[in-house]
Amino acid sequence: MVEIHVQPGKSARERILKSAIHLFAQKGYDGVAVREIVERAGVTKPVLYYYFGNKEGLYLTLLEEVLKKYRGVLETALNAEGTTVEQLVRLMELQLDFCDENQTLIRLCYGALCNPPSDLPPYDFDRFSQANFTALKGIVDRGVERGELNGKHTEDLAVALLGIVNIYAMDQVYGQGKISKETAKRSVEILYRGIKQVDEENR
Repeated sequence: MVEIHVQPGKSARERILKSAIHLFAQKGYDGVAVREIVERAGVTKPVLYYYFGNKEGLYLTLLEEVLKKYRGVLETALNAEGTTVEQLVRLMELQLDFCDENQTLIRLCYGALCNPPSDLPPYDFDRFSQANFTALKGIVDRGVERGELNGKHTEDLAVALLGIVNIYAMDQVYGQGKISKETAKRSVEILYRGIKQVDEENR
């Protein structure tokens, strides 16, 4: 029988995930061996296989963990109170905080999406954009119900806001952090006022 050894402290599963995040983001999926992951996590290979099956299973689990965490951020924003523009700015704040606090995760996702290696396990990254779009549209739709918008440009506003989030995230991860949070939030307010003005002109 194979013995499974782990270091004390954080759970073995959590340490494996943290190890994989760092290594996948640094070297890419195809550049990381299982041996490197378990050595960094302080566990043995059987521990990794027990929790995740193999490297592919670990990678896919990692992405699901990221999506789950991000959906929690979106849910918090959807439950926030205030006017439509206040809720949108709050959503933007939470998303920007998520990007700042999880840059390694963001780098991993963008790297897999934009430059995937040939042996990368298939994953539907559209689920991230769809979750984001659904949250944005949910806030805007409630604004329509309250009479703050007329609903003719709901999807346009949601798509444009999604673009702001993506640009900020890529700047923080790959750029030099030139786009500040205040600039991003101000962009939301300007965009909202522009859409609202168009709405009022078309009443």
